[in-house]
Amino acid sequence: MDFNYFNLIKKEISNITKKAFNEVEESILEKMTVEPPKEASHGDIATNIAMVLASLLKQKPRDIAIKLTEEIKSL
Repeated sequence: MDFNYFNLIKKEISNITKKAFNEVEESILEKMTVEPPKEASHGDIATNIAMVLASLLKQKPRDIAIKLTEEIKSL
């Protein structure tokens, strides 16, 4: 059985997103991707969750990313 860390991380990001933004539905989270970044210098993991949520929440992607980062740091 192959273990995929990106699937595990996607599940955790989904849980954190639901906690940080109560109005987010599962169908929106299905649009999220978690993958290696296109450039290695950008880190180990990339996700589009802030972009996916921006239009739904009518917020800037950066503000969403900051809120999610704060939520992750509080774990």
